[in-house]
Amino acid sequence: PHLLPPPAQPRSAALTLWADRDGSVLPGCLADLLTHGPAEPTPPPARGHPSPPHPSHQDSFAALTGGLEWGNRGLSPGQTPQELERNSRCARALNRLGANLLGGDPWALEGCRSGAELVGELERQGWRIWAQLRCGVTSFGLGACLPEAGGTGWRQVPLALPIRTGLLDGAGDERVSLLPHCCLEMEWSRGDDTIRLQYYQGMEGLCGWEGLNDLRRPWQNDRDNGTIHYLGERYQGQRLREALNLCDAMALVHNLEADARHLLHGGYGPLGLCIDSAALLQQGLEGRCEMFPVLLGGLWRERLQGRCRAVLNAATPLDGGQRGALERYQDALLALPFDGFHQGGSAMEALGRLRVCQPLSSPFLVVGQLARD
Repeated sequence: PHLLPPPAQPRSAALTLWADRDGSVLPGCLADLLTHGPAEPTPPPARGHPSPPHPSHQDSFAALTGGLEWGNRGLSPGQTPQELERNSRCARALNRLGANLLGGDPWALEGCRSGAELVGELERQGWRIWAQLRCGVTSFGLGACLPEAGGTGWRQVPLALPIRTGLLDGAGDERVSLLPHCCLEMEWSRGDDTIRLQYYQGMEGLCGWEGLNDLRRPWQNDRDNGTIHYLGERYQGQRLREALNLCDAMALVHNLEADARHLLHGGYGPLGLCIDSAALLQQGLEGRCEMFPVLLGGLWRERLQGRCRAVLNAATPLDGGQRGALERYQDALLALPFDGFHQGGSAMEALGRLRVCQPLSSPFLVVGQLARD
C-alpha cells in the first residue's frame, strides 16, 4: 500500500483517529462512559473489504448464484446495539488516553491519564478485567448466505482466505493455511454488564483499540466452540497494566510513522497486519512468538526502530512504565521472526507456530489437515 499514490480526497490521519481529535466528544466522567447509550448507526463497509453487487445487478446476480447474498442474515454480534456502541466508546477512550504520550495538555477520565490507570480505577469499582491474545480465521468482514426454500431462514456460507505458507509437507507439496485475524482481546465485566474490546493494527486507519463488535460467526469467531484459539494465559493485574503500556507504546510509534510517511490505511500492510501487532505484543510481554505468518518486513522494522529511538530521545517526559514499554517494543522488533523465507530448522520452527495458532475446531478441511499432518 505504501507504493500507491496518496488519495485524492484527504482522510483522517492515524494520529487524529488515535487521539480522537476529529471533533467528536467523549464523556468526561466514567459513569457516562460506561452507561448504555443510543444505538450506533450501521457503519459503512471498511475500506478494502469486498463490496456487495450494485443494486442494478442484484437480480442477475441472484439468478446466477441461487439467491446468494453478501452478508450473514440471521446472525447477530451477541450484544445489543447499545452495548456495541458502548464498546466503541470505551475503545475510543483508551485510544485517547494512550495519545497522551504525544505530549501537550493530557486528557483525563476521572483523574486517569492512561489505559493502565483507567483499568486500575475500574478494578477498584468492582469490574473484573482480563485480556488475552487470540487467533481466528478471518474473511475481512465479508459474509454470505443463501435463502432456505420457502423463505423460512438462511443457510450460512462459511468464507475464509487461503494463503500459501512457503512450507513443504512430507510429499514435497506446499502447505496451505487460512489467513488468521489476531488481536489482544480485553473484557470488562461487572454484574450483567460486559464490555468487549480488541487491540490490533487495522484497516480502520490506525493502530489501536476497537470495539469487539463482529458478527458472531460460529465457523469463524465464536468464543465458546473452539473456532477462536486463545494463546497463553490471561493478563490480569500488573501483567495487564504492562500489556496496556505496551499497547500504548506500539500505537504511538506506529501512528507517528504512518502519519510522517502518509501511509494509506494508517500503515496497514507496511507496518504490519493484525497478526504482526499481536505477535509484537506476545514477543514483548512473554519473550516468544506463536503466530504465523509474521510479515512485518525488515525495512519497516528499521524505520520503526528509528521512530522509537526518536521518541525515547525526545524532550517529552516519560515515566518509568512508559519508557520500559518502549524499550520492550524495541526488543520485540529485533527478536520477532519473519515468515517470508524459511528453510531447514527455520522452516520447522515456523511450522510449529503455524500449528499452534490454528483454531481448536473448524469446518474448514485445511485446518484439520494441518492438525493431522
